[in-house]
Amino acid sequence: HAMPADSYSRYLLSKRTVDDRSLNRHVLDRLRAELGPAATLRVVEIGAGLGTMVARLVDWQFITRAEYCLLDLDAQLLADARAWLLSWAATRDLAARDCADGIVIQGKSSVDIKVRFICAEIGAFLGEQPDISKRLPPAHLLIANAFLDLVDVPAMLPRLFDLSVAAGIYWFTINFDGETIFEPAHPDDEQL
Repeated sequence: HAMPADSYSRYLLSKRTVDDRSLNRHVLDRLRAELGPAATLRVVEIGAGLGTMVARLVDWQFITRAEYCLLDLDAQLLADARAWLLSWAATRDLAARDCADGIVIQGKSSVDIKVRFICAEIGAFLGEQPDISKRLPPAHLLIANAFLDLVDVPAMLPRLFDLSVAAGIYWFTINFDGETIFEPAHPDDEQL
C-alpha cells in the first residue's frame, strides 16, 4: 500500500499488525455473530484514523455491504485514509472510486461499501446538532478503536449512543498486544 507522507499516519500504519494481534478474538467472534447477514450495515467509527478498521473488517469478511462513516479530528489523517483505502482496495482486486464525500469500494464477494469522511472533533460534532439522525442515519455498528481512553467516558458515552439505532452494536476497543514495551519506563508500570 502507498505509505502516507504524514509522520502520524505512517506511525498508525506501521502499528496495524500490533492492532490486529491486540483485538480480542472472543470479542471478534461475538461481533461476527451479532452482525449477522445485514442487508446494508451502517457503521460509524469515531477516531477512525487511517481507515484500517474498514480494511480489516472487509479482509476478515465481517462486512460486505455497508455505509461506513470515518469520523476524525485530523483532516490530514482523513486525506491519508482516502489515499490509503484506494491503494488497499487495488491490492485486494476491488474497484474503488472517489465520490462526493468519500469513496465507493466494490468487487468480489458482493463487496459494496461507501466510505464517508467527516472531519470533526467528537464533542463539537455531537453538540452541533442535537438531532444526529439528520446528519447521519443511525448506525447499526458504532466503533471506537483505542479512543475511549482519551475522553470523559461517563459524559461522552450517552452522547455516542445517540449515533446508533436502538438495538445497535457497540465495539469499543483498547488495544494492547501483551508484548509491546513502552519507553521510557515509568515507576507505576508494574502496578498498571
